[in-house]
Amino acid sequence: MPRTWLPITLACALVAGCRSPARDRASSSEADRRVDSIFAERVAAGAPGCAVGVYRDGSPVLLKSFGVTDVESRQPLTAHSLFGLGSVAKQFTALATLTLADEGRLSLDDDVRRHLPELRDYGTPIRIRDLLQHTSGIRDYGVLADLSGRGVVTMPEFLSLIAGQQSLNFTPGTQHEYSHSDYLLLAEIVERVAGQPFGDYLERQILAPLGMTESRVHDGRSAVVPERAYGHVTTGDSLRMTFPLDRIPGGQNLYTSVTDLARWDHALDEASAGRLPLVARLFERPTLANGDTIPYAFGLRRDRYRGLPMFMRGGNDNGTRTEILRFPGQRLGVAVLCNRDDQAPGDLGMLVADAYIGDAMEPQQPAYKAPPTTSVPEGELARYVGYYRDRSADADIARFDAVDGTLVERLGDTVQTYSYRGSGTFTGDGSPEAWMIVFTDEGASAPVRAQFAFEGEPDGEPMFRMNESEIWRPTPAAVEEYAGRWFSEDLETIWKLRVVGRSLMLTRRGTQDLTLLPLRRDDFAVQIGGWNGMSARARFERDPRGSITHLAVSAKSPHEGVVRLLRFSRLP
Repeated sequence: MPRTWLPITLACALVAGCRSPARDRASSSEADRRVDSIFAERVAAGAPGCAVGVYRDGSPVLLKSFGVTDVESRQPLTAHSLFGLGSVAKQFTALATLTLADEGRLSLDDDVRRHLPELRDYGTPIRIRDLLQHTSGIRDYGVLADLSGRGVVTMPEFLSLIAGQQSLNFTPGTQHEYSHSDYLLLAEIVERVAGQPFGDYLERQILAPLGMTESRVHDGRSAVVPERAYGHVTTGDSLRMTFPLDRIPGGQNLYTSVTDLARWDHALDEASAGRLPLVARLFERPTLANGDTIPYAFGLRRDRYRGLPMFMRGGNDNGTRTEILRFPGQRLGVAVLCNRDDQAPGDLGMLVADAYIGDAMEPQQPAYKAPPTTSVPEGELARYVGYYRDRSADADIARFDAVDGTLVERLGDTVQTYSYRGSGTFTGDGSPEAWMIVFTDEGASAPVRAQFAFEGEPDGEPMFRMNESEIWRPTPAAVEEYAGRWFSEDLETIWKLRVVGRSLMLTRRGTQDLTLLPLRRDDFAVQIGGWNGMSARARFERDPRGSITHLAVSAKSPHEGVVRLLRFSRLP
């Protein structure tokens, strides 16, 4: 029997110190009333919503819920409702890994192939600590699955996919790049080293000593998650209830409540005070091979809010949105768990923190307010229509058109419409008003400039309208050169490219056909999964005779996952 990482006396103290207040007790303090107001404005009666926990000095001061568990039963959420944490689960996987290291059963400097020999040897070892701090270079499995057109729902499927990758995104230890694959691999390492299912180990050796008895790992051992708050996806004004897409633990598939998170916050509070050194290792700031530090700790992120240092972690999984915040200097923790995808628990958590420790923070800047929408002056849209790119050599190209008096941006098959805010400023419909694009027309002396901005401040490099001579408009004959069947050994997938009219179309089995947008010769862009989906670049490679032989695909998802230079070979 492995020893527990938590001394029994301290485990008892944690549990005793975290007795919950009365279930969804009535608010009495001014801060509690502000929390009521925050969520009452954002959660409609009878609709999915959020649960919130506020923890001070290691004990809960507020546990409250707003909304219902699902749109079918309409059962009210409670402080004991279990939400899928998404990536918030990663810190628990990190602690499980650190526990085994503390017991001497593995080392953070172990080559992962010592425990997962089926993985490929890339020349430079990938250490367990590289998985913990996202410096492994391993491609993101979610992006790989989207590129293949096939789902990945079990650990064997995931391991087979990762073991099949012939290259990495970068040399291990040299960069920090988030990959959802890393913590799934950690879960498998924990399972093999511990000699029991990862879910059993996490629940018995990590969660139980903390008193987190409500929490569950969804990994196929049991389909029952009591008091589950189901996720909901919003489409326009409608809500669709969702169910777990996979059973792979480590990076997600941990369910917990704001009540159980009180025990976790107490452990973090004890760690900050030096009484739980193993938990305190989660706060460590790793370094790259060149000595640079990175903002990501072990499953947590370092940040600042209104002048105060904090640790934070957000999760986004299948219709749920979650966030935990901890301000160590003020010994305050906040958890916001929401079961609909149009809530912003990070923003909500900061508003909650304002209510309790706002006096300790720097003065709050006035909330940004975008200019009101207005009608577009006649002829103005025509000034902005065209193709735009920044000055970098391999820049993406944006295309803006005017359709029925509205500015639209096109990328392949997807379209984003914009509302006019005056003075050349537009905001994307369905996007936060703080995000905008500003056009500047200086006349014939310079090309029209387009600058994305956030809260009125430039964000990223400016783009400039391209001259007609710079735009590659391939003929059907030119596009035909790229048509054919392309095979990826890494994905065991065939992409079929065919010409429809003047466009190059991508066909994959069981998925919708997609249009590839020509950027320049041998270089195309494609949007997979709609406007808010994954952006990919497809670059064709030629041999010395000028014949196209290979296709290299790079892609990035809106959830940070990245794949670089995934190669396809042309089939006869």
